[in-house]
Amino acid sequence: MRTEPHDLDRADLAAALADGWGLADAELEYVPEGGGSHHWRCLAGGERRFVSVDDLTATFHAATDENAAFASLERAYGAAGALRDRAGPGFVVAQIPDRDGRRLRRLGCRYTVRVEPVVEGRPGVFGEYSPSDRRSVAELLARLHGATDRVPAGLPDTTDLRIPSRASLEAALAEVGRSWRSGPFGEPARALLEDRAEDVAARLAGHDTMPARVRGTRDSWVVTHGEPHGGNVIRDPAGDLHLIDWDTAMIAPRERDL
Repeated sequence: MRTEPHDLDRADLAAALADGWGLADAELEYVPEGGGSHHWRCLAGGERRFVSVDDLTATFHAATDENAAFASLERAYGAAGALRDRAGPGFVVAQIPDRDGRRLRRLGCRYTVRVEPVVEGRPGVFGEYSPSDRRSVAELLARLHGATDRVPAGLPDTTDLRIPSRASLEAALAEVGRSWRSGPFGEPARALLEDRAEDVAARLAGHDTMPARVRGTRDSWVVTHGEPHGGNVIRDPAGDLHLIDWDTAMIAPRERDL
């Protein structure tokens, strides 16, 4: 997400912010960070906000189209809002509701926009946690899982235990014996997969025996964040941690967050 979406007019985004959140004459600065959403710093009326736009044509869980993806995101962000409003954990960085009380708005057929408070502090790095950070994040997760009963039924989705984009992986396995010319990383990726094709196939087969057994533990499932990695954690000047990016929130076994 290093560049602004070419088919999204910044004037349309500003108009949505003014109409939905009262952020008139917003000054927007694109933030070329992240791997799943587009982001802008927003200044309007002396207030600072963090604005994000999701592409609904991307794969969100098991969504089959843009409307299903939007509904899934609504439930995920609704869960974050419920956690913040009802359970009160200060580490949850939830979306600011618009004038109609919605956590996100459609922006044309393809995109959706959400607004969040600015959290002062230092973001972590994807894949990097010190031992003390791991303990601190594990404590946050324990508090999150313990607040499951404060989240209304139906928020968020419940895991179906399927592997996302499995069909694409199986198609890649079927084509691993011939050259991949999809770009500069095609052949290196094919070579890596070819060396491990039997192991990957065996792991897929092993996974297929697991869902029925795990569904038997449904009564103990909790609300999970889904991606509590370093890049989704901000440490504020006081040393407190904040968990961002709740689009993957889901009811699931607690091990999903570990």
